[in-house]
Amino acid sequence: MRMNCVTAVVAAGLLTCSGYAESTSVPDDVVSRLEAKIAELRSELDQVKAETQQDWITEARAEEIRTLVHDVLADADTRASLLQSGATAGYDGGFFIRSGDGKYLLKLNGQLQVRYIWNNRDGGGSSIDEDQFGFQVRRAKLQGKGHIGDPKIGYTFSLAGDRDESGKDDDGDPEDFGGVIVEDYYLNYTFDNGWMVQAGRWKQPFARENIMSSSRQMAVERGLVLEMFNVDRSEGIMAQYKGDNIQFAASFNDGIDAQGSDFDTGNNMVDYGITARFDYMAMGEWDQMKDYASWSGEPQALFLGAAVHYQLGESDTPRLDDTSVLLLTGDVLYENDGLSLSGAVYYSDIDLDVMDFQHWGAQAQIAYNIDDEFEPFFRYEFIALDDAVPGLVDDEINLITLGLNWYQKKHNAKFTVDVVFVLDHIDDDAASYTMLDPSTGLGLLDDTGDEDGQFAFRAQYQLAF
Repeated sequence: MRMNCVTAVVAAGLLTCSGYAESTSVPDDVVSRLEAKIAELRSELDQVKAETQQDWITEARAEEIRTLVHDVLADADTRASLLQSGATAGYDGGFFIRSGDGKYLLKLNGQLQVRYIWNNRDGGGSSIDEDQFGFQVRRAKLQGKGHIGDPKIGYTFSLAGDRDESGKDDDGDPEDFGGVIVEDYYLNYTFDNGWMVQAGRWKQPFARENIMSSSRQMAVERGLVLEMFNVDRSEGIMAQYKGDNIQFAASFNDGIDAQGSDFDTGNNMVDYGITARFDYMAMGEWDQMKDYASWSGEPQALFLGAAVHYQLGESDTPRLDDTSVLLLTGDVLYENDGLSLSGAVYYSDIDLDVMDFQHWGAQAQIAYNIDDEFEPFFRYEFIALDDAVPGLVDDEINLITLGLNWYQKKHNAKFTVDVVFVLDHIDDDAASYTMLDPSTGLGLLDDTGDEDGQFAFRAQYQLAF
């Protein structure tokens, strides 16, 4: 190709030297040959430029690809090192980390409940403020569970923000306010035949409403009747069986003791407690028993349950020797195409050696879930106290709760608003002779004198994962 360029230049020079440049015209055949040669040279030059540019682009892309592959391989090596030979992480009903062989698992769940409460009660001419307002972070929790070495060997722990409203602990130390407490901690072993044993501290298998997670309740808070007959958390050991249609759990524990019932506690009040519960699934699936809501696509469900708790007071201790508490409960839950019906009855026999009191209570609840988004509900509670309780103003307490749930992501993100109407007197003096604990979480307060009637407006937003 270089020879062609030289030839063209030489030809042009010869034409000039021959005198063609001085003539007034150039022969047409010469012009045609020169134009053809010039066009051929331009075509070859364009081809050379294109090939040179394409080679440069190809080399640049190859270098970029080599750099990218190197970075990806380095990142993969780092991840493989961190995850230790195939470990996985992600979200499946909670954030989890699992070893590659599946022998180790840690699963984390969290819950946050922020609420506003307005309570109004009749002061009866006293100096109390008849209206109480305020915000409350009722629950801020982090739960971890999983297994160690074998899926059969499980563990659970639950951390919760201290919601003590006083700003001080039991010793009057303000520095401990706002700390973190360990609510649950237990180990469990699962057998192949449906049985499981566990030891530690957890909610004892008694009332359905209490066993059900606080994140899955219908109203803003559990009912007052439950607070009277509840067993709640205690340390112990438990055996549990779960079959196709039945569940059974029996626990040997430290019983109900607000002052603590560890064996080395100087003021413990309980020798031992025994708690047992039986559940029967007539229709549906066991997962439906985890909440009161009836969701779209769920089958018709019916659950029946019953439980008993007995505890004996501290031996050889004045006023506690031969004291005992017997609690009984029965409950039902029905769900069908958005409709939810539930009810429970309770009975207690509290023997204080020199005095004996029997109380009973009941609760009924109805709700209807509209397209898994809005859920109006109604709850009625009744408590009948033994009229032999000293200082009792009313031996009956009636409560009505009206409310609405707005689900954004089912229980993971929901807004709940309700109003609790208490039609009778609530007397804290009677709590010493019952299991009654009208805590601030319910938004209810003690009535003054012989006054009765109060209501609490409650609004709450919950996030859970």
